[in-house]
Order: sequence, then C-alpha cells, then structure tokens
Amino acid sequence: MDIFKDNLALMILIVGCASLFVIMIRILWLDGKNVKQQQDFLQRIRNRILEDTTYRIDGSVCSIADFQKVDPFFQSEMVSCLLFDRLQSVQSAWSQQCYDQLRTLVGEKLYRMSEKRLHSLEKIGQKNLITDIEFLGSKILGATYDSETGKEEIEIYFDISCYDYLVSSHSSRIISGSNDQRLRIGYYLVFGRNQKVDQKASWPEHCTNCEHELSSNNTLLCPYCNAMIYPLHYDFRLLEKRVIEEEQLH
Repeated sequence: MDIFKDNLALMILIVGCASLFVIMIRILWLDGKNVKQQQDFLQRIRNRILEDTTYRIDGSVCSIADFQKVDPFFQSEMVSCLLFDRLQSVQSAWSQQCYDQLRTLVGEKLYRMSEKRLHSLEKIGQKNLITDIEFLGSKILGATYDSETGKEEIEIYFDISCYDYLVSSHSSRIISGSNDQRLRIGYYLVFGRNQKVDQKASWPEHCTNCEHELSSNNTLLCPYCNAMIYPLHYDFRLLEKRVIEEEQLH
C-alpha cells in the first residue's frame, strides 16, 4: 500500500512538472511572438515615416484633395500644430494627475489604461512629470475617414524632446529620471474625432490670440499677430500612443 502511494505521488509530481514545463514553454513562445510582432510594427512605422502620406476614404486610397472634400479643414501644417498642442495638453494632464481633463483629451481605452497607471503611482506616492516638451519634427503618416460611422483618424509621428522623471508626491524629491538631462522620444500617435457625433467644426471669426477680426476663412496664420488659426470644435482625441524611439540627449 505504501509503495502504491509513493508511486502515485511520484506520478502526480511528474505530471505536475510536465504541465509546468509546457506552460513555461507556452509563455516563452508567446513572449517571443509578441516581441517579434512589436519589432515588425516598429519597422513598419519607421518605413512609413520615409513614405508619402496615405489618405483613405471608406478603405480606398484617395488624394489629399479628395480627403479635403470630407474634411474641408484638413491642412497638413495646421493639423500637425494642432495635434502637437493636443499632445502637450495630454502630457500636462498626466503630470498633474488631472483625471477630468485627461478624460476629455483621450479615447476611452487609453483613458482606462492611463487611469490604472495613475492610480498605481498615487498608491506609492509618486508622480510622473513630463515637462518642457520641445517640438523637433513631425510627419503625418495617414488619414482615414469612414462615411458610415463618421469616424476620422489621423496617424502621426512626432519627434520631441522633454524631461521625464518620477518625483515623490509629498516632497517633490526626484526618484528616477532627470530634470536636467533631456530625453528624445519618437512617438507614433493616432488621433480621432467623429464628424457625426462631435460638435460641427467651423472657422473662427476672430483670432483666439489677439482677438482681431479675421476677414477670410482658411487663413492659417493671423495677419495681425501671426498666430496659427485653428478651426473651432475641430477636436481630436488621442486614441493610441506608442514609443518608437527613445534616447538621452547629451
């Protein structure tokens, strides 16, 4: 009877070890697969930075002129500046742990991810400060519009530099990172809006910077103060954010 029990225990141990081994192999295989998929994605984005911008309406490739028929406000230079301002607002809300502001600036999925991360930082008494963001360059990779849903999305690459560091919420002591050594980051971002749901966009009658009256529509720069003119209610939310490149600047 004791021999039977010993053999049974040994068999259970062997089966358990075999199962654990299979699970470990599976995890390693999935990790390897995920790494490969991530590497392939990064390479595709790097390639697209060197290619022409792609415009699509209902899945079909079109010219920028055709795309401007479904979005008459779309001007590459203005859109790049607008989305960079949006990115700065997102980073500011993140650094200040301002949930209400962040909710208005990003999509629901990205908000839930950000909220979870911010709660984790709050529990350990830390803040992630991203400050002094400097624009280095940008490239609109693609713009799409779906006439059935009204959804418009813009893929863009931003090259920026900034300070990125963790501080104590109580003493402002720097825990990691640096506030005197800049970090260069290459971001792949997706912004979106819904033309059928969001408030209708329009060109402003007055410059929001100097308040002078604007005599003509589609003027990208104010003739009085040279400020960039943005359409009213042309509100894009950040839907996706990935780091493509990152390096310390010396």
